[in-house]
Formats: sequence, C-alpha cells, structure tokens
Amino acid sequence: MVDALVLEILCLYLNKRKMKKENAMRIKNWYTKAEIAHLGHVSEKTVERKRNQLLEMNPDIDWFNTKKKPHLFSYKMLNEFLAPEIFSLIKENQQLGNTIRCLYNTGTIEHHLTMMDWDYFITISYEDALDRKRCFSIMHDLYERFENNCFGGKTRMFFTTEAFTNRKGCHNHFILKFEDANPKHLKEFIENNCPKGIVDIKPYDKFKAGVFYVAKDGTQGEDWDIMGNRLKEDGNMFGIGNNVLIP
Repeated sequence: MVDALVLEILCLYLNKRKMKKENAMRIKNWYTKAEIAHLGHVSEKTVERKRNQLLEMNPDIDWFNTKKKPHLFSYKMLNEFLAPEIFSLIKENQQLGNTIRCLYNTGTIEHHLTMMDWDYFITISYEDALDRKRCFSIMHDLYERFENNCFGGKTRMFFTTEAFTNRKGCHNHFILKFEDANPKHLKEFIENNCPKGIVDIKPYDKFKAGVFYVAKDGTQGEDWDIMGNRLKEDGNMFGIGNNVLIP
C-alpha cells in the first residue's frame, strides 16, 4: 500500500494552496499556440509548422485539441523547442502536480488506483503499426497470461493505448501489480507473449503519477481497462464500490 502519511501530506499541501493560489501552482496539460511559442522562444508560425509536421508523420497523434478555439497543444509540444534537461524538469514537476491532483479528486478511479500498491510502470512500443483495437486485445491476452502464471499471488493491470507521435500505429502504457516478479524475467515474459517491439520496464514510483499518466486521456473511451484477480477485495479494502473499480 502507498505510504499513507506521505499521501496525507500531499493532500494537505494541495488543500492549503488551493484556496488562494490554485491557478499559480497548477501545471497545465494544454497550452494555446501563443503560450507554446512564448515558452519555447519561437514564433507562432514555427509552432504551427511543427504541428503540421507531426500530424503528417502520424495523423493519430494526440498532442492537439482542435475541437474548439483557441486550439490547444499538449505540454509535450514543448519538448520540440526546449533543451532536454529543461523539459525533463518540467515533466518531473508535472508528474508531482498530477499525483497531487489524483489524490485531491476523491471518488474517481484515478484516486482509488493511486492509493493502491503497484510494482511496475511498463511501456510496449510495437515494431508494426498496430491500431487501437489490436493493442487493446494484446493487453487483455497479456493479462490472462500474467494471471495464469501468478501462482496464486495478486495480479492487477491498468492500461491505456496511445498513438505514436512520430509514426503511424499505437503503443501501450500500463501499471502492473505482479507479486514476486523478477524484472528481467518479466521483460522476457512480455517479449515472448506480445508482438515484437521494445519493452521498457521501470519500478513503479508513486510520485511520478503512473496512474495519472495511464488515465490522462480520461476513462470514458474504449482505449483503457483495469483487470485483476482480486479487484473486489481491493475495492473492499478502500471502501470502493464495484461500479467504480470494476468497469
């Protein structure tokens, strides 16, 4: 279970700051073209050209929100204009801010999942250009194989499917609870049970907002899912209704 005292401190910090300085402390996920240009020290035309280039490389890229004006750009667009070390600092601050917001938004699936214990944050970048439906199916198949090899331990997975930014096709991010798993063996297991690609496994860090990252595009569509062999038990532990934790 996540360290309750640390989480309580984060929640208290947010509550204290929220009343007067919410806008000042909030790290945004979306920016206008003018804001991206200002922060990246480039012209708005340069931002627009880069947007068109990225869309040409991958029409499914999810960095842009054009449903209403002004059009919005993901904070990830800053990576195209800022030095890597600067963007890394921005991303680290964003991750902490996202963790705090997950904790503050009580009653949401993101909040409940943040309170649970996880072992790994994993990304699978497939070699072939797989669509969202195929990636969704791969995750379900992989979970079934995890459960069949867990030897009675707790197994839980929360995943999402996301489009590549620089080419066609999609990849998967997921957080995993898999008791007694060795990272090296886990990587080999995934490589042997998924289409060819790059598997990146990192220890789960509760301060890097793994839950938020997986759920950042919302949990209303069909590109995500949560599975586990003890979801009801997990829900009872945190007083979570089955309608929240079990889609």
